[in-house]
Amino acid sequence: MIPSPQLNVKDALGQLSEDSLVCAGRINYELLMEYAAKGFFKKSEINRFRQLKNITTKYILTKLEKDEMDA
Repeated sequence: MIPSPQLNVKDALGQLSEDSLVCAGRINYELLMEYAAKGFFKKSEINRFRQLKNITTKYILTKLEKDEMDA
């Protein structure tokens, strides 16, 4: 398994615009909630910036045992 790259934010901002970094980055929400629990900021402050981006629905078709017995 290849580890995820770790970037220095200051170096990245020096090379990229702030907008491109925000678009390309992923937020670790577990760590974010941990920092909120430690009092670095309020959860309500985080919720102001959260946006729903995509909802994927997945359906799986399976045969029921009863259907297999009837066949």
